[in-house]
Amino acid sequence: LSSSAVTLHSDVNVPASIGGSWVLLSAASPSGISEPDFTISPSYRSYIFIISNVRPASAASFRVKAFLDGTIKSTGYLTQNTFAYVNAADDDYNVEETMTTTEFMKTENVGNTTAQGGICAFMTLTSPTNTSVPHRFYGNFNFVNQSTYIYGGVSYGHDNNTTEAINKMRFYFEGQNIVSGNINMYGIKDA
Repeated sequence: LSSSAVTLHSDVNVPASIGGSWVLLSAASPSGISEPDFTISPSYRSYIFIISNVRPASAASFRVKAFLDGTIKSTGYLTQNTFAYVNAADDDYNVEETMTTTEFMKTENVGNTTAQGGICAFMTLTSPTNTSVPHRFYGNFNFVNQSTYIYGGVSYGHDNNTTEAINKMRFYFEGQNIVSGNINMYGIKDA
């Protein structure tokens, strides 16, 4: 990546002046860390988080919270998770919905073995530093739980806050360290 253009493919070059370019801001492999934080800058209107095979030390719920002006927010969210899960061994299939008001994202327990692979997700955070609109966080996720049920779903919500900017995001497993995986944060620039 360069400041003048973004290379999308070896033979396609898009000028940065067009806007909408993804800029890799942080690439973390948070092994042995319980709560990696990602700093949000007012330089970008939206952020994309790509979570790849992030695995807990023991099976645990994956969570995402925001910091408002330096303080972690633990109330005031309105988030919906809709997911399907299946256990191929006995054809047990179900669709469920959960709602939370305590974080941007909250899953069922994610399995901790290498074979279960942790959680993968593609999440978007919009207008985090805009103090006149609610901050939205949405995307899809996939994981295998400790009972080898395969989960896939979507998470979407906002934080009911229009007076304070989000300046940090936290990704964590409830009560567990992260043992492997990657979390990349991209900023989306406007023209």
